Parts: sequence; structure tokens; C-alpha cells
Amino acid sequence: MTTVAEYVVEKVEETKLVENEAKICHLPQSALVVVKILREEGALTPKDIFQKTNFAPRTVRYALKTLLENNVIEKVPNLLDLRQNKYRLT
Repeated sequence: MTTVAEYVVEKVEETKLVENEAKICHLPQSALVVVKILREEGALTPKDIFQKTNFAPRTVRYALKTLLENNVIEKVPNLLDLRQNKYRLT
């Protein structure tokens, strides 16, 4: 038996998942692959994404740009190397 608070938290999480799915359903295939990688791995640099997907750097940049414009991902500073940013799901 779940408490009311647990039920509410579960419903909020389900709503967030549905909203995120609605955001990404119209995106190009390369962007969907990047979303999948970020779900599995967490925050990554563009270089890490190039290596994991074997996509051309231009393809990864376009996918990241598209995902940023659709508020699916966000840019965060890479604390180990401030010259590069990391990208993570919102």
C-alpha cells in the first residue's frame, strides 16, 4: 500500500516522462540517439558523444543544437576542463 505522497510523486514523474517524450518525438534520428546515450551515461562532452555514437562531429553538433532549442538537454560546465561544456538531459 502506498501513501498519498508516494502516489503524487509517482504521478509527477510519469507526467514528466510523457512531457519529455512529446518533446522528442519529432526530432531527427541523430538527436534521438544522443538522447539515448545521455540517458544511459549521464552528462557528456561532445567529444564523448562522438566516440560513443561514431557520428561525424557536425552531426553531433547539429543534434545538440536541436536538443538545446527544444529544451530537451541543457549545457553545464565541465568542472574538470572548463574549456568544454557537458550536456545533460533536463
